[in-house]
Amino acid sequence: MDFKSVGRIFSGLCQAGAWGCFDEFNRIKIEVISVVAMQVLSIVDALSRDAETFDFMGSTIRCDGNCGLFITMNPGYAGRTELPDNLKALMRPVAMMVPDLAMIAEVMLSAEGFTDARNLSKKTITLYSLMQQQLSKQDHYDYGLRNLKAVLNMAGSIKRADPSTNEEAILMRALRDMNLPKFIKDDERLFRLLLGDLFPSLELPVTEIGNLNAALESELKSAGLQMHPFLVFKIGQLYDSKLTRHCNMLVGATLSGKSTAWKTLAKAKTALAKENVTGYLPVTSFVINPKAITLTELYGAYDLTTFEWADGILSTIFKSCAESDKNDEKWVMFDGPVDAMWIESMNSVMDDNKILTLINGDRIPLTSSMSLLFEVEDLRVASPATVSRAGMIFLDQSEMGFKPFLESWLERLFGTQPEVQKLHQNLLGKYVSKILEYKASSCVEPVPISDFNAILSFTQLYEALHTKENGLDASADIQAYGQMAERWFLFALTWSITAAVDETGRKKLDIYLRDLEAQFPPSRTIYDYFCDPQKKDFEQWESGLTTWRPRKGDSFFKMIVPTSDSLRNSFIFRTIVSSKHNLLVVGNTGVGKTVQVMGLMTNLPAKNSKLVINFSATTKSSALQDIVESVMEKRSKDKLGPLGGKELLIFVDDFNMPQKTSAESPFQPPLELLRLWMDYGGWYDRSKCAWKYILDSQLVAAMAPPSGGRAVICNRTQARFHLVNITTPEDSQLTRIFESIMMPKLQEFDNEIKPMSRSLARATIGLYRNVTERFLPTPDKSHYLFNLRDVAKVIQGTLQAERQYFDTSKSMIRLWTHECMRVFADRFLKDSADDIGKFIEAMSQVMRDHFEGAEWAEVMEDIDDERYGPIFCSFMSETTEILPYEEVADYSQLKQCCEDKLEDYNLEPKLINMNLVLFKDAIRHICRIHRVEGDASTAQRRHYMAKIYSRRRLSLPRSWCRRYPNDA
Repeated sequence: MDFKSVGRIFSGLCQAGAWGCFDEFNRIKIEVISVVAMQVLSIVDALSRDAETFDFMGSTIRCDGNCGLFITMNPGYAGRTELPDNLKALMRPVAMMVPDLAMIAEVMLSAEGFTDARNLSKKTITLYSLMQQQLSKQDHYDYGLRNLKAVLNMAGSIKRADPSTNEEAILMRALRDMNLPKFIKDDERLFRLLLGDLFPSLELPVTEIGNLNAALESELKSAGLQMHPFLVFKIGQLYDSKLTRHCNMLVGATLSGKSTAWKTLAKAKTALAKENVTGYLPVTSFVINPKAITLTELYGAYDLTTFEWADGILSTIFKSCAESDKNDEKWVMFDGPVDAMWIESMNSVMDDNKILTLINGDRIPLTSSMSLLFEVEDLRVASPATVSRAGMIFLDQSEMGFKPFLESWLERLFGTQPEVQKLHQNLLGKYVSKILEYKASSCVEPVPISDFNAILSFTQLYEALHTKENGLDASADIQAYGQMAERWFLFALTWSITAAVDETGRKKLDIYLRDLEAQFPPSRTIYDYFCDPQKKDFEQWESGLTTWRPRKGDSFFKMIVPTSDSLRNSFIFRTIVSSKHNLLVVGNTGVGKTVQVMGLMTNLPAKNSKLVINFSATTKSSALQDIVESVMEKRSKDKLGPLGGKELLIFVDDFNMPQKTSAESPFQPPLELLRLWMDYGGWYDRSKCAWKYILDSQLVAAMAPPSGGRAVICNRTQARFHLVNITTPEDSQLTRIFESIMMPKLQEFDNEIKPMSRSLARATIGLYRNVTERFLPTPDKSHYLFNLRDVAKVIQGTLQAERQYFDTSKSMIRLWTHECMRVFADRFLKDSADDIGKFIEAMSQVMRDHFEGAEWAEVMEDIDDERYGPIFCSFMSETTEILPYEEVADYSQLKQCCEDKLEDYNLEPKLINMNLVLFKDAIRHICRIHRVEGDASTAQRRHYMAKIYSRRRLSLPRSWCRRYPNDA
């Protein structure tokens, strides 16, 4: 709320002589509370003077002495503000005592008609005390007065329905049914023991849900799901909880069955209503992800220019439901994270008031046909006030696991072929559980995935590969089919269940899987083979490689050399995307994630269009929505689709880069928006507050593992993707890539240089491995971060050589040395650790190993400063059309050239003179800047200048920009 909204309420109270209670007052922002304090001061001053009128917010209003202001609040919660001292001085503080729960329980039970209220209240409070002491501490547990009141109300309802029932049995049933749904597996057992000790002579039967049970079975069967006892039990608990509470929360890890539970219950109730079964109404659900939009878009806000009120999405839904005369149940479903930022505004709706209060003064009631339902992974950032207001139904993922899903999958895919179904059951039992257990105990995943997520990815990939074209035809020869099916089964398992592990994990899994069954050839790892439908056996990916030569005119970063890794990844990506499933590519910086996904998008069929979105820390969900909708056209009233009736493939790079909202709200709104779209097929129009379906679109994302500015993404979002981890290529693959790029260029040189492509590639890779092992980042050397892009920069710099300037192997080694010094050594600090000296030692060893015993001292024999290395630049010879990249033989000429250019700059009109002394380090900096930015072919490279002092930081780049304005 803003101070004007609060002021209008104060003005009305003063003039009407009414009392106003401001609940959760300290949720108002501190800057607003400061102004509100002055408003309260003017009111208190008028009351103390018994003034009939007084000036309030620039207007003279009447003051009725009967008016009163009351504030209620919980101090210390997340999202709460400390009241300023000047406001505290104006209000009389009243501290509320901890309530006597035993007395309250006794009074309520007596009011509900229980004759033995005192003894029953003692048992109830004893049970609550034991639960607090002995059960585990969970974010969604609450044993406060609201929870106790709900239990006693339910007990009263049961008593009134059947007055002849034993009172202890009534209370025991109420305690069981209202508390049992929220407990985790271990606490559930302990709770049943505690309940049995307090009511030793009673044993309650399982609650019957009558016609609903048959309807649930029918709906689960029609959806192709199993009638699992735990799922049916939880649906029954949700049904019971909704009978007594208008606000309920489904809590549990992703893929634990939360969505299935509430959707199945809604469908079952709707089906029973169509059959005119008494007590059931059709269900209409309204799904919102509150973290995918802003607070103003959720609740509504005033236009700051016109001061006109605009309803939000939630207030629009509430108004339409409250005004509806339709005879149905209206479920407002919040499918998204719960935090204090937005949920605290729902307190008046979630408690017994059942009223949504907006800042414009609107009070929208929650009618008897409306109810609230939340689907959340956890409540770690929710306040106790929120937890106490809702009924909790916890779904433990381990209770069902993935086996019911696999049973449903086998029935759907092979239900008409019992023999084939039995074959796949045996394969699942032979491999899946053992691989999952071994992976969990022995392997590391840079981005961990749950077992269920891995199984889901496996079934999707195997189903996409299970085609006659791949040799899987059970109608031909069942024995041959079984052998081929096991090979494709292992291939799909390799690139789903074990696709997220790192390099070390791949080696371990290769050994373990071979111990289980020796299906793969022995020469390479399981990740290096594919199943050849023609040969009906495993073949290496390398067998599909062909000779590659760069196309004339291609820039360095457009040269894509095919390797076994690129062939394999391309096949996996293409298979997943063609089967209409979302793909998430994970890998360290520089391994080629973006390049390989862009290669996939380049080769899309004509029926597909593409959209590339790059996330950053400042990406907003509204901007993401606008970008996606900009390439859409209207298909019907509430449906959008890609232009031209095509299918759209959206590639989101740096998927985990968006900044989390705050410490109190550690969630990423752009990712929540995408999850809403993936789960429900659309999102809300933010201006019209109406639902829009997004058709014929698919998502591919890429990201590096969490570190630095990259956050850990929500498990619920991650579970919607098939995750593939791209590991760092082997040295042999890297050598092939860079050798293939360099060889055509070096063929133009003299015979002494022609065979050096392999040596240069191996030397660069060897030096990179040495640097990444020895020079690790520390707090004071946080920029010591190296990746494969650095290897590419060295090779790119070496490719700038021209044959007329490099005619010996020594000259080429000097150029390579210069590029290595610029790429690696320029990052090192000059301190007592002498990292540059250590780097020179490492480079000396690499030179001896790969350049036929070349020695550092011999290569650098005429260099002025061997710790800096030779100087290369391309701005000395300006007489030629193409500026040659050559070594500076005479430093004095380089200095004179720079001074001449500086003098030319200072003579230019309308430019501020730079009176600089071009000492040696300044000239070297100019050469560094020119090396990175000066050549057109290096336009994609960026120069990060660390530790450059005030004037030099601006003057040296400005000097270069003046020298080459077209490039700048």
